[in-house]
Amino acid sequence: MRSRSDRASRQLSAASPLLAGLAIDLEPLVEAIADEVERRVVRLLEGERARSAPRGGALSVREAAQELRVSENTVGRMIQDGRLASLKVGARRVVPRGAIDAYIATQAE
Repeated sequence: MRSRSDRASRQLSAASPLLAGLAIDLEPLVEAIADEVERRVVRLLEGERARSAPRGGALSVREAAQELRVSENTVGRMIQDGRLASLKVGARRVVPRGAIDAYIATQAE
């Protein structure tokens, strides 16, 4: 995974004459980004799902379907008939994580 970081460092070195006027050292930022990418790839390879939303966040319809282990169409029907709460954000439909938790709780009863 260090090859990306090395490549980024070489690109940064090539660009440094252009960036000479900037008082910002980008090397730590490049390293931090490369390290984070590496951690996420390792998690994915180990079978963990990289969480794009914090526990209190909202999920896309696709993510909600994965969480509930149903199809996206089923999530759409659940939203339409009121079994699952959702929000419209611009053109997207999102499902609050709390709505997922509430639905699971009602099914467990």
